[in-house]
Amino acid sequence: MILLNRYIFKEIIPIFFLSNIFFIFILLLDKLVDLTDLFFSKNVPFVVIVETIVFYMPSFLMLTIPTSALLAVMTAHNRLSADSEIIVMKSIGLTPKKFVTPTILFGIFATVLAFLTSFILLPYGNQMAIYNLKRTVSYLSLKDIKKNEFYNELPNITLHVKEKIDDTNYKSLTLIDNKGDNLIVAKEGRIEQSKGAVVFDLKHGEIINGKDDKYTKVTFDRFYYVVNVEGNLKRDIKQERFMFMSELIDNFKNGKIYQYEFSKRVALPFSTLIMALLGLNMGVIFHRGGKSLNWIIALFIVFIYNLIILFSENIINIVNPFFAPWISNIIFFIISFIFLKRCMQ
Repeated sequence: MILLNRYIFKEIIPIFFLSNIFFIFILLLDKLVDLTDLFFSKNVPFVVIVETIVFYMPSFLMLTIPTSALLAVMTAHNRLSADSEIIVMKSIGLTPKKFVTPTILFGIFATVLAFLTSFILLPYGNQMAIYNLKRTVSYLSLKDIKKNEFYNELPNITLHVKEKIDDTNYKSLTLIDNKGDNLIVAKEGRIEQSKGAVVFDLKHGEIINGKDDKYTKVTFDRFYYVVNVEGNLKRDIKQERFMFMSELIDNFKNGKIYQYEFSKRVALPFSTLIMALLGLNMGVIFHRGGKSLNWIIALFIVFIYNLIILFSENIINIVNPFFAPWISNIIFFIISFIFLKRCMQ
């Protein structure tokens, strides 16, 4: 029995890790384009780019671990069935139930990895990835400001200038404070970058504030406006996907989305075990399909699973938010159980 487990593990484990690497690389491609642009256009240190990629990993693993578990188990049992090894094992007295044990053990192993990712690595990685992206603001270059173009690299500020005299002096400046509802216009101004801040020395202009359909206007001969870059970095991230489990519990009373996110962080790791069992069934049933069919089936199953997850988030005002993330698991567990009974016959 131990030899059988080891033999099946040797079939599953390499595929599982290689699949994770492949899927992570695919998911990273979109991010790499933006990160590469930061590296070349803003001279962001390469180590910051690498750190950001590493911090993105946990969010990718929440998708790749269940997918890779499904694909690895399916491919392993597909080969065992195609090479008639399962038939040989049955002929020497091994019951079909013996093949389920190593799959369950592997599923538990992969589920533990998913729980570790969901509870600890995911929120930490999300927070640090966003923090690193905000850090890139400190590497901004005021030389990138061009006349008659909107400049959006400053936090919460949109800048437009009609005439650029040199890298620090401009004419006809317009600043839009996206957070404070202020519109600042000036005939001329100087922009200087100091440690942790960008200082606007504006001359001959006015500040227009609009709130609740009421507008106030203040004129000035000279006005200093400071954008605190470092202060922006230190802001707490309040979105639910950046929170640790304890923080989600503390926010239960603030909305159903926090209850849903907490339950989803538990439900998604359990999907790994379900996908492993489903992979066993699919591998035995479609053993003549080949590896290409395995990929198509695995991606289709994961696509349907995540589609139901997205749907469940949109109905948390109708059903219990703690129950909603489990809808996918329940559906696929029933499917897996039905197929498993068939394979055990």
